Amino acid sequence: MYYYIVSTKGKAKMIDAMEFLKGQIDCQDGIKHEAGHGDSYDRGYAAQYELEQVQAAESELNVR
Repeated sequence: MYYYIVSTKGKAKMIDAMEFLKGQIDCQDGIKHEAGHGDSYDRGYAAQYELEQVQAAESELNVR
């Protein structure tokens, strides 16, 4: 399964949705990130990591 995402440079890039989700799940499960999984996996892992960091900061500031 694939879908397109627009990069920061305005170019469409094909992303593997299953690999993206695998990256998100691994991050949620606390699995350490390692290189070599691919761009889609890395993007998913990074997106989940960023989300968790924002949620933690909001909790600390009681901004819910």
